[in-house]
Amino acid sequence: MLEDTIIRGTTQSGFEFAIDRNAADDWETLKIIRKTNDDASYIVDLAERLLGPEQVRRLEEHCRVDGKVSISSINKEITEMLDQAEQLKNSQPSPA
Repeated sequence: MLEDTIIRGTTQSGFEFAIDRNAADDWETLKIIRKTNDDASYIVDLAERLLGPEQVRRLEEHCRVDGKVSISSINKEITEMLDQAEQLKNSQPSPA
């Protein structure tokens, strides 16, 4: 993956992430986001699509408290990543 196709950011809680610009700007990703409004379990599919398995594992560990991974913490982090990705995507020129 070329460096300019990656959107990088850090959430307020300190989680550093990298999202493929194409995954953030994808019809199928949007469909998954819509599904999360009706069924929160789709956040798993969304995280895997945006972050891939390694970053999802890191995110789970980042959100783990007392041995449990809070769904609301994961949801908050993913929402923040999407917001940042949208802002960064709109502020940078598209790759050639």
